[in-house]
Amino acid sequence: MCVKMSSSSGSGRPSPQISLSHILRRLKLCGWYWGDLSSAQANDILKNGEDGSFIMRDSSDACHLFSLSLKANSFVISVRVAYSRGLFKLDSCRQEDCPSFGSVVDLIDYYLESDEHTFQVTVPELGEFPVTLKHPILKEVYSLQHLCRMAIVTSCKRSDKLNSLPLPQHLVRYLLDFAPEENTAQHKPAS
Repeated sequence: MCVKMSSSSGSGRPSPQISLSHILRRLKLCGWYWGDLSSAQANDILKNGEDGSFIMRDSSDACHLFSLSLKANSFVISVRVAYSRGLFKLDSCRQEDCPSFGSVVDLIDYYLESDEHTFQVTVPELGEFPVTLKHPILKEVYSLQHLCRMAIVTSCKRSDKLNSLPLPQHLVRYLLDFAPEENTAQHKPAS
């Protein structure tokens, strides 16, 4: 199965295809993806965490691939990740300008990069309120080598920048294995 990535140029050119297997491989390398986990299990993992703690898991809803489980205002909440027109976004986000991304990793990176990047959730006892992601709960601890790779790829944002680094070719290939297939780490408002 292939998923369409958004074009970073906004030029209206056709977007390249990105495979779901690449999206899943990248997601599994992030550490905060827990895979097949129920909402009750996610609740157990997050209940003693700080507000802003989160994990990503497979959705139990057949209409969605993933759910983001998080701690906010002392409640554990799950938000579905919607997929439409080749882009991922949080299902709780109803605004016209809600950011959408070519991968789940880019979506989470966006919300982690700034306290100003919030989204709305609704809790019956509290109503609607903004949430900020701050603390990923890792399923496993990765090697220093992989953590460095994640930091380099995140800071470079684009594959062509990785290719221009003064590194041996085998290290560039190692970095590119985690990088998005398309040269985008930017978000695109949903249409």
